[in-house]
Amino acid sequence: MNEERMQLKGQLATEREKKRTLELRAQSHIIVIRNKISPFINVDELDTDTAQVSMNELDETVKELRAVNEKIKKLEEALNG
Repeated sequence: MNEERMQLKGQLATEREKKRTLELRAQSHIIVIRNKISPFINVDELDTDTAQVSMNELDETVKELRAVNEKIKKLEEALNG
Protein backbone atom coordinates (compact mmCIF):
# COMPACT_ATOMS: atom_id res chain seq x y z
CA MET A 1 0.00 0.00 0.00
CA ASN A 2 1.47 3.33 -0.97
CA GLU A 3 1.96 6.20 1.44
CA GLU A 4 -0.73 8.43 -0.09
CA ARG A 5 -3.35 5.69 0.25
CA MET A 6 -2.39 5.16 3.88
CA GLN A 7 -2.76 8.89 4.54
CA LEU A 8 -6.20 8.88 2.94
CA LYS A 9 -7.24 5.93 5.12
CA GLY A 10 -6.02 7.79 8.20
CA GLN A 11 -7.96 10.90 7.23
CA LEU A 12 -11.05 8.78 6.58
CA ALA A 13 -10.79 7.18 10.03
CA THR A 14 -10.43 10.63 11.61
CA GLU A 15 -13.46 11.99 9.76
CA ARG A 16 -15.55 8.94 10.69
CA GLU A 17 -14.68 9.51 14.36
CA LYS A 18 -15.67 13.18 14.02
CA LYS A 19 -18.95 12.04 12.48
CA ARG A 20 -19.63 9.74 15.41
CA THR A 21 -18.89 12.52 17.91
CA LEU A 22 -21.09 15.02 16.06
CA GLU A 23 -23.96 12.53 15.87
CA LEU A 24 -23.77 11.98 19.63
CA ARG A 25 -23.66 15.73 20.24
CA ALA A 26 -26.70 16.25 18.00
CA GLN A 27 -28.61 13.53 19.82
CA SER A 28 -27.89 15.13 23.18
CA HIS A 29 -29.11 18.53 21.93
CA ILE A 30 -32.30 16.90 20.65
CA ILE A 31 -32.90 15.34 24.06
CA VAL A 32 -32.45 18.70 25.80
CA ILE A 33 -34.76 20.44 23.34
CA ARG A 34 -37.46 17.81 23.75
CA ASN A 35 -37.21 18.01 27.54
CA LYS A 36 -37.42 21.79 27.58
CA ILE A 37 -40.37 22.08 25.19
CA SER A 38 -42.27 18.94 26.10
CA PRO A 39 -45.93 18.93 25.05
CA PHE A 40 -46.72 17.72 28.57
CA ILE A 41 -45.55 20.99 30.17
CA ASN A 42 -47.83 24.02 30.40
CA VAL A 43 -46.89 26.60 27.78
CA ASP A 44 -46.12 29.25 30.40
CA GLU A 45 -43.65 26.85 32.07
CA LEU A 46 -41.60 26.09 28.94
CA ASP A 47 -37.89 26.86 29.18
CA THR A 48 -37.60 28.36 25.71
CA ASP A 49 -34.31 30.14 26.44
CA THR A 50 -32.48 26.88 27.10
CA ALA A 51 -34.25 25.20 24.20
CA GLN A 52 -33.20 28.04 21.88
CA VAL A 53 -29.55 27.77 22.94
CA SER A 54 -29.64 24.02 22.32
CA MET A 55 -31.40 24.54 18.99
CA ASN A 56 -28.69 26.97 17.88
CA GLU A 57 -26.01 24.49 18.93
CA LEU A 58 -27.88 21.69 17.16
CA ASP A 59 -27.98 23.78 13.98
CA GLU A 60 -24.21 24.32 14.11
CA THR A 61 -23.62 20.64 14.83
CA VAL A 62 -25.76 19.58 11.87
CA LYS A 63 -23.86 21.96 9.58
CA GLU A 64 -20.55 20.49 10.80
CA LEU A 65 -21.91 16.98 10.33
CA ARG A 66 -22.91 17.72 6.75
CA ALA A 67 -19.41 19.02 6.01
CA VAL A 68 -17.83 15.92 7.57
CA ASN A 69 -20.15 13.65 5.57
CA GLU A 70 -19.03 15.41 2.40
CA LYS A 71 -15.36 14.92 3.33
CA ILE A 72 -16.02 11.24 4.03
CA LYS A 73 -17.71 10.84 0.66
CA LYS A 74 -14.78 12.44 -1.16
CA LEU A 75 -12.20 10.38 0.73
CA GLU A 76 -14.10 7.16 0.01
CA GLU A 77 -14.29 8.08 -3.68
CA ALA A 78 -10.55 8.81 -3.74
CA LEU A 79 -9.80 5.46 -2.09
CA ASN A 80 -12.17 3.43 -4.24
CA GLY A 81 -11.09 5.08 -7.44
